[in-house]
Amino acid sequence: MILELTAEHIEKTCQPGQGETTCGFLSMGPGGFQCAKGTALEGVIKQRLAAGTISAKGDNCEGRTGTILLR
Repeated sequence: MILELTAEHIEKTCQPGQGETTCGFLSMGPGGFQCAKGTALEGVIKQRLAAGTISAKGDNCEGRTGTILLR
């Protein structure tokens, strides 16, 4: 099941700004935060997580869809 990305999900699950617990798949697009799982970026992020080259190391859920602009 694919669920919409919401502000509540971003804060509670993706945890932006929380260092290593921040989800590595949380990305920023033209409309705001996005989930990179299921996109062309997923493989690149998995490689960087395995190599330890990104500071956000979380893999916090099965993935979401959509974009939300946080104001």
